[in-house]
Amino acid sequence: MKKERIALVVGVLCISIFPILVKLNLTPGVISAFYRMAVAAVCILPYVLLTKQFKITSKKTFFYAALCGVVFGLDVAVWNIAIQESTATQATLLTNLSPVWVGIGAFFKR
Repeated sequence: MKKERIALVVGVLCISIFPILVKLNLTPGVISAFYRMAVAAVCILPYVLLTKQFKITSKKTFFYAALCGVVFGLDVAVWNIAIQESTATQATLLTNLSPVWVGIGAFFKR
């Protein structure tokens, strides 16, 4: 139980600090998003390669996984731009409410 709480605290700190760093406007939003994704990839890639738990079952699955990664990267880039153009609170609230909008859209699609 202790490890989970530590991970939660570290996650909250990372999520809380990043909008402030983006708002400082040291780099454009897209560049900031690129480096955020690049650092995450560099950190997780050795673990994936060493544990050999990454299995590509088919080309279709790999394509969908890559597509999801690109869409997530675009989401982070748009979020960074929104933080720089408006307040960090507004941009973060709209980004974190996206699952709610998807759920409402799925409800009305029926």
